[in-house]
Amino acid sequence: MENENYKYIVFVLVLIVVFGWFKYKKLEKKNEVLQYSLSSYVDSLNQANQNIEDAQSQAWSSYDEMGEALDNLSTVNP
Repeated sequence: MENENYKYIVFVLVLIVVFGWFKYKKLEKKNEVLQYSLSSYVDSLNQANQNIEDAQSQAWSSYDEMGEALDNLSTVNP
């Protein structure tokens, strides 16, 4: 009887390990996707900041250059 209990315990532990492994792999793939998305957003943010810095450097020279700086500002997409 005790031998059967150990078999059940081992069986349950194996199921938990297998289930945990599959869950880990699924989360690992999701993490890769999220890291790629985050990298894309960071790149877009850096590009937007660069666009703003470029416009700021042009805007203080004259009204014409201020208008040109505003015309050159553009939105960025991730």
